[in-house]
Amino acid sequence: MSNNLTNGKLPTESSCVLPYVASRTTDGAITAPQDRWLTTTLPAALMVDLQSVYYVNRWVVSNLGAALWQDIYNMKGYSLQCSLDSQNWWTVDSVSNNTASATDRTFPPVLTRFVRLYIASNSGMAIHPTYASIARFEVWGDLPTSGYLTSLAISAGALTPTFSKTTYAYSSTVGFNVASTTVTAVLEDANAQLKINGVAAVSGQPSNNIPLAVGNNTIPIQVTPQLGPVQPYTVTVIRSDSTRLTSLTARDNLNNPISLKPSFDSNTALYNVCIPQDSTATVLNITPVKEGVNATIGVNGTAVTSGMPWPVTIPAVGGSVSVPFKVTAPQVTDTTYTVNVEKATSAYLQSVTGIPGVNFVKTTYDYTTSVTVPKVKATVIPEDTSAAIEVTVNGTSIPYTQSLSFTPNIGLNELVIKVTSSFGGDSRTYAFHITKS
Repeated sequence: MSNNLTNGKLPTESSCVLPYVASRTTDGAITAPQDRWLTTTLPAALMVDLQSVYYVNRWVVSNLGAALWQDIYNMKGYSLQCSLDSQNWWTVDSVSNNTASATDRTFPPVLTRFVRLYIASNSGMAIHPTYASIARFEVWGDLPTSGYLTSLAISAGALTPTFSKTTYAYSSTVGFNVASTTVTAVLEDANAQLKINGVAAVSGQPSNNIPLAVGNNTIPIQVTPQLGPVQPYTVTVIRSDSTRLTSLTARDNLNNPISLKPSFDSNTALYNVCIPQDSTATVLNITPVKEGVNATIGVNGTAVTSGMPWPVTIPAVGGSVSVPFKVTAPQVTDTTYTVNVEKATSAYLQSVTGIPGVNFVKTTYDYTTSVTVPKVKATVIPEDTSAAIEVTVNGTSIPYTQSLSFTPNIGLNELVIKVTSSFGGDSRTYAFHITKS
């Protein structure tokens, strides 16, 4: 390190023999044998307040041999001690069995404001171990460089608390759909080194993508200054779990797929299932699949296994049953998907008579015939007299009555009859292709 920090600063001593005060050891070069500090009381200490916090890694002691005295006046032993508050001291380095006129030693950098030369009892000059005297005391070091950030942000969301360079821990809560994040940190000292999540990063640039598991994700940010201790920051990203389903499907016990209306969407909570009136199935198996890692599914307090069918007894014709699939996860709002299962009333026509060449069967939905009559007169009777019936002739709606009548055009005519059950939403469409010659 490049600066003699004690030079020109006024030291204090535990004792001295006038005029050989401690200030003679820090006031510049040695110009005469009298430029020294002397004490006859051991143990003794010479302390210097550096007036700021520095990193130090070198100390130099010039014994009297460096001031043209004989080597027998050199000190036998002494220590360098450091303190941040002048009250609590620790020994950084020690010299023992010395005969040299000067010692110049280095050690791993330490942060300190106060330094002192400490001489233990009987460690003084070789000629007189209870006397201590030195010509110069130097401690070398530099001001610390910054290990701070000037900003910190993540792509996944906002940090709490608001960034301050002397606040070292942050958090952010994100939704389940946020599966990764980047971190952008800006160094106060561009010469410092930056690591994010253990990987070298560039100041002001987003880090590599960091995957987020459900729950707490701690991301370490480490700033290593040119001179100074590593400064750690941490960001804890809490990724919420999910109470959504990824699919909801249904099959009856005859293994027929049954449609949900509307089609499944994780944002839609209410569905209807229509079981036709003539279905012989007795059970509907509804299979929910969860999205969340720690989510659970239940129906009226009974656990449901994700991906496994939940059996529902199909009600009688005209009946319905509601199945609420409640999805829960820690610290997330519950979501309930409700499936209303209905056994529809009949959507069949019971009979269609009066159209030449048509032998009606309720489970046959497409007929073709030819006529020569000027009017087609048909009697149309539904099985469910409360069913809704829509009639179109050649694309034009006409009112439904049990006795339908229309005048066919020359050529092909289309008579379409749609029957919708009065309960359950089941429907059947019958088409009659009538050619008039």
